[in-house]
Amino acid sequence: MMCFIMSMIRFYREENLLENEEELWLDAFYHTVEEGIDFEEKVKGYLYGDVYGHRFLDLSDYIDEIYEIAILPEPEVGGEVENEGIYIKGEEVTLVATPEEGYEFINWTEDGGEVSDSKEYTFTVKEDRELKVNFEKAGTRLAGENRYETAIEISQDGWDSAGTVLIARCDDYPDSLAGVPLAYALDAPVLLTETEELHEETGKEIERLDAGEAIILGGTAAITGEVEDELDGLVDKVERIGGKNRYETAKMIAERLQEETGGFEEAFVAVGDDFPDALSAASYAAMKEMPILLSQTESLPDPTEGALDKLEITATVVAGGDAVISDSVFEELPDAVRVAGADRWETSRDLAEEYLAEEAEKIYLATGNNFPDALAGGVLAAKDASGVLLVPGDEAKLPEITKEFFSEQAITRARIFGGTAAVRVGIAHSLLEILE
Repeated sequence: MMCFIMSMIRFYREENLLENEEELWLDAFYHTVEEGIDFEEKVKGYLYGDVYGHRFLDLSDYIDEIYEIAILPEPEVGGEVENEGIYIKGEEVTLVATPEEGYEFINWTEDGGEVSDSKEYTFTVKEDRELKVNFEKAGTRLAGENRYETAIEISQDGWDSAGTVLIARCDDYPDSLAGVPLAYALDAPVLLTETEELHEETGKEIERLDAGEAIILGGTAAITGEVEDELDGLVDKVERIGGKNRYETAKMIAERLQEETGGFEEAFVAVGDDFPDALSAASYAAMKEMPILLSQTESLPDPTEGALDKLEITATVVAGGDAVISDSVFEELPDAVRVAGADRWETSRDLAEEYLAEEAEKIYLATGNNFPDALAGGVLAAKDASGVLLVPGDEAKLPEITKEFFSEQAITRARIFGGTAAVRVGIAHSLLEILE
């Protein structure tokens, strides 16, 4: 109320409405407060009124110049906000968010979209506004400013040092889809780079890890020789695993995995034309020391068929429904079983229900709309004997099928890979509600 009154006084001064009666009007304003008269309602209702014999001005010509800035903290216990209230058109307001202990400030949103990621948000008042200030429990996310830095945050969370790092292309997935089981076997984080030059921050992370070897996933069309040369200046040995296509690269990664593990009899098979199913399966494949082989929807590629024979695979798990791996391909696979839902979200949930240990108390979430965060995070999830649930990161809350998963499991902790551009803050709020 006081904010409203002072705003009105400033407005009157600017409009030259107080003139020589300023003391009288100030007295009227303060008596309004003391007597509990709802002056704000009088203004908004275009009414006249008397306070101690003084008549209010008719504000009907000015009512459109007065606006309310309303703030909703989400969650309410996450923090406090300063400077919400009533303002005059053209005023500059700075909203200040202060998180409570154990919480972090995330951003300001309006109508579901981010308007600022700064704790102090300054703007000029032009209209009524209703904003949310979003807080999350500290440690909810592993996220950087971009996909490179998110991969680095994941690396720093899981590794103080590493003898080996895997290097994947940042903007395309085919050559890296099968990489998580090998990374897990080597206890190596997955870091991202551009095609033609090593990302600067990725180079710094390799130095922090004191890595002696870097393994590039993909041929020179995916990651050029220039990047290989830069890596050669940072580590003692650079190895490249890259075939003529994604199917051959997956076969070569499986062969390299066999060298590390001593062999296996089972393999996951996922479609190579999209990423969600392979990445949902990746952590579980890693923990079970199973390679991920790739297939086309309607035919089994020669490299994959050759890998099944050479590696002496006797059983396979198909990740995804018949829309991505057809029944005809399924029937060609040795002793095949299928784990699949109606879409990528259900398939991700079904894989978690099938392979996540019953006693598991922690799980990770990543957007299923893009691949980098789930790729880098899959290795860390496996290290934690956990998995990665894919969620529609651009939606305002968790889908019902994911909520059902939490209601049926012993999960008490969850972390999100990626910032709010990847997984919106509403997903984190849904998690908080479920886990508390």
